[in-house]
Amino acid sequence: MRFFIYAAIAFFLSSCTTKVISFYVVDESRISFDTFSFYARDIKKLRPQQKLLDSLIERSISNELINKGYNKSYESDIYVSYKITMGTSSTTNIDNQHFNRYNQMYYPNYNVTTTNYKEGVLLIEFWDKHDKLLWQGSKSFKVRKSVNTRDLLIKYAQQIAFSFKPML
Repeated sequence: MRFFIYAAIAFFLSSCTTKVISFYVVDESRISFDTFSFYARDIKKLRPQQKLLDSLIERSISNELINKGYNKSYESDIYVSYKITMGTSSTTNIDNQHFNRYNQMYYPNYNVTTTNYKEGVLLIEFWDKHDKLLWQGSKSFKVRKSVNTRDLLIKYAQQIAFSFKPML
C-alpha cells in the first residue's frame, strides 16, 4: 500500500498539474465521521518559519473541515496527515533551429536554455482509527520568486480540504 502512495506522489510531482487531485481509497459511502484530529507531528527540529507554516496549514485544513460540519476533537473518528514533498526539476528549450525545406535538414544554429527550479506536492490524507487510508488529496506547485510559497501552500491546503466531498 505504501508503494502505491509513493508512486502516486511521484506521478503527481512529475505531472505538474495545478488542479487538486483527489481520490477515495475506499468506497465513499463507507466514509463516515463526525470528529477529526491531526497526527502528532515532530516539530522540534523545525525552524520558526517552518513551525509557523505547519500551524497555518493545519489551521487551514481545520477551518475547511469545520465549515463542512465536522468537529475537531482529540478523541476523533479520523486522523489527518499532510506532507510537503520537494524536489528540483529542470526544463530545457532549444531555440532558433533553422529548417531548410530545400535539403530537408536542420541547421545547428540554435541556443539551448536550461532552467532549474524547485517544485513540490502538498499531500493531505485522512486515516481511520486502524490506520487505514480513507482519502487522499494533493496539489503540485512550483517555487517562484514572484509567488509567496507560504501563502500558496496555505491556499492549496484549503483547496485540497475543500475538494473532500463526503457521503456522495
